[in-house]
Amino acid sequence: MNGEYLLRSVWSGEIWNTAESQRSPLADVLRILIPRPVVHLVTEEVLDAPFATYGATPLDGDATLADVLALELDVDVDDNDIVLIEQRSSAEDTLMSDAELGGLLGTILVDLVTTNGLARGDVKLSGISTIDQAAVSRLNKYLPEVGTHLN
Repeated sequence: MNGEYLLRSVWSGEIWNTAESQRSPLADVLRILIPRPVVHLVTEEVLDAPFATYGATPLDGDATLADVLALELDVDVDDNDIVLIEQRSSAEDTLMSDAELGGLLGTILVDLVTTNGLARGDVKLSGISTIDQAAVSRLNKYLPEVGTHLN
């Protein structure tokens, strides 16, 4: 999911915020594991899988996802916060197996460190120490198999 798609989807009303009581199991697990707020957004559009990124994700020019969500959806999002986007039907699936939930969670966690810009430096988070380069080196041994590589 790229910045242009996110921007268009928010502007057109295709993505909206969920109430606390309507959070998905995936959003709840992320909130438990990551010591940052998780903003849970849903869409009616068909998604291959849930997607997570940071509020600091650049969208258009100097605008970040946090900026756009604050202006368009009146959602208070910090640059360091996690933004989870799920298809509404998936978010409402309370019968997801442990294996399915674990697979989605694993993919999202790796994406948050790799492809969504944190390790590449595309996303700048304040107050968070530099990524442990030894851990990045170890992780790089496995990531080339899936077409991702940390710098």
